Amino acid sequence: MTSQSIVWDKFTRFVHWTIATCVVLNLYIVEEGDPPHEWIGYAAVAFVFIRSIWGIFANGHANFRQWPLTFSELQTFVKNEIQRKPKPYPGHNPAASYTYIAIWSLIAALAISGFMMGLDAFWGEEWLENVHNAFSIILQICILAHLLGIAVDSYHFKRKTWMGMITGTRPPRA
Repeated sequence: MTSQSIVWDKFTRFVHWTIATCVVLNLYIVEEGDPPHEWIGYAAVAFVFIRSIWGIFANGHANFRQWPLTFSELQTFVKNEIQRKPKPYPGHNPAASYTYIAIWSLIAALAISGFMMGLDAFWGEEWLENVHNAFSIILQICILAHLLGIAVDSYHFKRKTWMGMITGTRPPRA
């Protein structure tokens, strides 16, 4: 693979698609509140936890130390995007890094609020259902931002960025 570089290892891709599948199932297919909805939600948060551990110990771009997570990097990224002078990042760009943290945090918040809804102390509490639904809506917005970011990156660099989570490679800029 001389023209492409390995960006995402097989385990990272497996966890990504497992979380994505759980989220799609719970948001759009499985009935809310039913036992499968609960178990899929718990599986999603378990894989978020696994990915978080992997992010500490993994090599390469899956490791959180590789993520550009400073405010100055985010400012520079946004400025470059506005000026239409995008800078390529070998792994995640700053906006993507923060988006993934938001997505994973929301999945955890959904698991916690969903668990709380099953407790006697919170059974039938409308405010908690509203919070759970708000987390769900915000998660969907973050997922849309994730997909739009992939589309923008693909457009800017004239490459199939979206293939990274399928093949593990990212083609070079055109």
